[in-house]
Amino acid sequence: MPIIAFVAWIASLRIFGLIGFNAVTYGGYGTGFVWLIWPVRPDPPTPEWFWAMLMNRTFLTDGFGYGWPGVMTAAFSGFKMGSFTGTSNRVIFKTVLVSSIVAPLVAVTTMIWLCYSFGGMKFATFITDVNTDIVARFINPGAHENWPAAQPWVAHAIAGILVVGLLSYLHTRFLWFPMGPVGFLMATTGHTLLEGVWTMGLVAWIAKTLTLRIGGSKAYEEYGVPLVSGVIAGTIAAIFLGGLIGVIRFFVPF
Repeated sequence: MPIIAFVAWIASLRIFGLIGFNAVTYGGYGTGFVWLIWPVRPDPPTPEWFWAMLMNRTFLTDGFGYGWPGVMTAAFSGFKMGSFTGTSNRVIFKTVLVSSIVAPLVAVTTMIWLCYSFGGMKFATFITDVNTDIVARFINPGAHENWPAAQPWVAHAIAGILVVGLLSYLHTRFLWFPMGPVGFLMATTGHTLLEGVWTMGLVAWIAKTLTLRIGGSKAYEEYGVPLVSGVIAGTIAAIFLGGLIGVIRFFVPF
């Protein structure tokens, strides 16, 4: 489990640092590790199998919002923002450490209190985050053996390594070669396909190229960067206001 976590999340964090998105989708919820013990789901499912699946789902998931990977991402993002603002690494480290201790205690305590006060079924997100529903999916025949990849998957894994290696070489060797390994990941992984990240990346690349070709770096700095920054700031404001209204609406229906 630590080896898979290191490989999956260090690589994912590297991609996140380059493009700001979780392009690496470890969608198997850690079941690749479980295959070493149970190549085939035990029939009937055993408590050991269930808890192994639940632990891997919690610690080795495909999104930064579950388990410890989100804390790791937030920590590195904090150090990055600190480099922009001149904040010392010591202060950032202390802040992240305190937050990592306090936040889980407050979150779990609040979740238990809300479920007992209002009923767990009113908080679908809480019930989902327990992750038992994800484990239940693997009880279906064939799901355990074919997720995160259908057997045999070794050939596909080797092909992916070769493609990424080739793109890395071409992108480094020839400056005119536009496609890098990150672009390949964005075009083929699950989340990027579902959420249309490849399309947005392509549009951004075209807009940046045209801006630099037509207006040069001056136009890029004076118009391109402020425009994109405004779009990002507007999106964050909309998400914050929407979430705030959702919380108010739950307690005070209107």
